[in-house]
Amino acid sequence: MAGARNELESLWAPNRWLLPDSAAGEGPKFNPDERLKEISGVRLIAATDEKPKSAYIKSLDAKLRSEDTPCKVSLLSRLDAACHSHVLGNSPDEFKSRFEATIMEDMLPPKAKGKEDLEHKVAKRLGMLLQKERKAIEDVASENKKRAHEKAKASGNLANFKAGLQGSEVSEAIAAVKKWEEILSRTNEAYVVAEACEEIFLKVRRDCVEIASRSRRDCVAMVCLTACLMTSEHV
Repeated sequence: MAGARNELESLWAPNRWLLPDSAAGEGPKFNPDERLKEISGVRLIAATDEKPKSAYIKSLDAKLRSEDTPCKVSLLSRLDAACHSHVLGNSPDEFKSRFEATIMEDMLPPKAKGKEDLEHKVAKRLGMLLQKERKAIEDVASENKKRAHEKAKASGNLANFKAGLQGSEVSEAIAAVKKWEEILSRTNEAYVVAEACEEIFLKVRRDCVEIASRSRRDCVAMVCLTACLMTSEHV
């Protein structure tokens, strides 16, 4: 039985949390399309149009929208301005430092001494997400335009093709508040459940500490009993 169990547990299986090509290059890359989904592809948390009910989410949302900052501009409004003035190019690391500096300009009070709070970190990550999404849209538009150009050239309709390009360029990023509300709609229930379970978690944690702090003899006996139950359950 033990041999069969070890053989089954050592069988190779693809890690669906990772992108297919993440084995090569710079370490594993998580697949965002698999986040918060069960194995069949159905989302574990349904999106909702209701206002956030989680105390944590409501607090973070208020801080991102608040204009009570040293520059009197909310973080979400600053994101829109930064996304309008900065376009993600072929040097993402260099772009990120300049882009984040623009977001944080005059956002921290002197007494903070450069220390950022959670809302500032969330704003920077949201900003990079907006930039990556805009670049993905522009890349698709560019590829479609290239194919359309080749097709028009082959058919002799270049004049009509150029006329149709007027005003069709993708240049604006998705509004920060719109993207933020989309994220809220997909994650609010997770935080609601977590907050509802917090009291239970704290009780279990206290009980575990009490159990672990008993005599060594009791601890060893409990560890052995747990191991036996787990083995019999799996076998």
